Amino acid sequence: MKKLGLLFLIVLFLGGCALAPHRDVKAAVLDLRASENLVPLTGEWNAAVRGRISAAPAPLRSLLPVPTAGEPETWTLTTLFRAGGEYALLLPFPAEITGVYLDSRTVWERSAGGAGPARPRILELPPDASGVLRVEVPAGGRSPGRPTLAATPFILGSSEAVEDYRSLVALLAGVKVGAFGGALLVSLLFALISRRGKGFLSLAIYLAGTLVYFLVRDASVLGWIPLDSYFLDRLFSSAWSLQTSALAVLALALCDRALPAPVRPALTVPPLLLAGAAFLPLPILLPVHAAALVWTALSFAALIGWSAFRSLRGDRRAVPVLLGGILLAAAYGARLAVPDTLLLARLLEPAGAGAFTVLASLTMIRKVGDAFEEAENLSAYVDSVSTSVKRFIPAEFMDYLQKTDVTDLKLGDHVEKAMTIFFSDIRGFTQLSESLTEEQTFAFINSYLARMVPVIKERGGFVDKYVGDAIMALFPDTGGADQALRAALEMQSRVVEYNRHRASVGYRAIEMGIGIHTGTLMLGVVGVQDRMENTVISDAVNLASRLQAIAKAFNIGVVVSEQSFKSLEDPTLFKYRFIGKVRVKGKAAPVSCFEIFGDTQDEAFDEQKMKASTYFEQGMLRYYQKDFLAGFHYFQKALEFLPQDGASKFYMEVCWRKKD
Repeated sequence: MKKLGLLFLIVLFLGGCALAPHRDVKAAVLDLRASENLVPLTGEWNAAVRGRISAAPAPLRSLLPVPTAGEPETWTLTTLFRAGGEYALLLPFPAEITGVYLDSRTVWERSAGGAGPARPRILELPPDASGVLRVEVPAGGRSPGRPTLAATPFILGSSEAVEDYRSLVALLAGVKVGAFGGALLVSLLFALISRRGKGFLSLAIYLAGTLVYFLVRDASVLGWIPLDSYFLDRLFSSAWSLQTSALAVLALALCDRALPAPVRPALTVPPLLLAGAAFLPLPILLPVHAAALVWTALSFAALIGWSAFRSLRGDRRAVPVLLGGILLAAAYGARLAVPDTLLLARLLEPAGAGAFTVLASLTMIRKVGDAFEEAENLSAYVDSVSTSVKRFIPAEFMDYLQKTDVTDLKLGDHVEKAMTIFFSDIRGFTQLSESLTEEQTFAFINSYLARMVPVIKERGGFVDKYVGDAIMALFPDTGGADQALRAALEMQSRVVEYNRHRASVGYRAIEMGIGIHTGTLMLGVVGVQDRMENTVISDAVNLASRLQAIAKAFNIGVVVSEQSFKSLEDPTLFKYRFIGKVRVKGKAAPVSCFEIFGDTQDEAFDEQKMKASTYFEQGMLRYYQKDFLAGFHYFQKALEFLPQDGASKFYMEVCWRKKD
């Protein structure tokens, strides 16, 4: 019951402030001799309609009985100006009056048959003038005695003061547009990027409604909206209702939508209906606006009451909402009791709305901060998992499949590419591992890979998979053969350095063979839903593996296919020899193979290698001419210079078997 009583008092207060007349200053003479400050027309106006005179306190917004519609009116005010002063009169709606007169002199008069200017007008009064200021309203015109919602009363003061007043109102309007417009854009931005976007969207709706309301309020002074006072009043009431509905939407967001379900539409829908009702062609504007004030009071009561309840329950995020709601309600309630012509009236509402916006934003940011903290914790975990998974799946593999994350991979994803396939293997690894413990075996493999894999990456390739000590790598189609071959030669050099290190600690040397082939392959994802793996499928992969096996059998370092050899930008940059043709399963034509060898930093060995290669080439020529006896002698001669050459030994034995 206490809460209902408090709500009833708030409603009565706001409704009463809206409909109560302004301060009644009964002085008949307005004396400006003591000050040049800007003041509204106070004093007492006398209205003459059909010979009947009635008095009205100025400004002309008091609730007097409205004269009969359609009849001309004359309003007068006795004035006394400071000697030598220059004064001006601001007419908010000059199109709605016939003329302004000071005693017998005409200050401004609408041209015969003219509609008059629609925007506010400043009239310069005759110098050294004082007496009776008279305003005439035509038949059917707007009576200055009729209550208005948005129209500013006539403003009288020095010319400079009137101009300063309008300039200050324009400045305040610009500040309001800049501040609330900027806050609106920021709210919309946060609504797009925030996980709690609905809260910031509600704040943006409130800011948009508030901004529209302020623009309408200043229209009668600045003339931004060239409308008559009738329509401007309706627009003002509609803007107020829209702002009230937006406030209700924001209140629901700030209260975490914890208000009872029936309360939500009761706070948001009626103001929207009242906003439309304000434009109905019926004399119901004042009742509609009074109802809008009631719903505004309900929104304030709901917001303040619920945030107070949540604050008492220990919710710290509700404290800024409670304080902001109180400031907003106080600002709007005080504004309703202040005349429109005072600058204070144009400061109260923006100040209250601004304070409420800041405090509401703090609550939203606090909520978003809590959400982001949870999201960051989850994101950190997800990132760590994703980083771990990416160590098992090459980033280049993801790029070729046009996937940004491992979670995007699906069973069956694939792409066809022309690439260079690289296979390397340590010779005699099985025997080597038998002499090592399990820990030593893994330590050796990781030490070996740490020296070899960086070379592949530096040359633009990537490791597709490890098979024990073997490495399968892929190089892009453009320049891939050159880069793969240079990587192979550099890795052979690093094996030599690695063997020096192994010899210094008492380990035996290792040897490595490499096979390289260029062709078309399929990169994709195979397996089942709960166990998938990236792989490469192609005859080209099988051929590259076969070439690596030939390198092992011939006890040579690097073997490349004819396709890779032809893909080299300049084969003459490398030392090479033709070592025969290989038949591959599924291929009718055999594939030519070449050994590529580089400088070993041992001049004597390199010289022996070149001499052996000369005899080897002659032997290969005789071999394919089927002159096996001559070929036997050339291969035998090559072995004299290079006894460890497995290729020469292999072809010598074949020639010996076929010589008969």
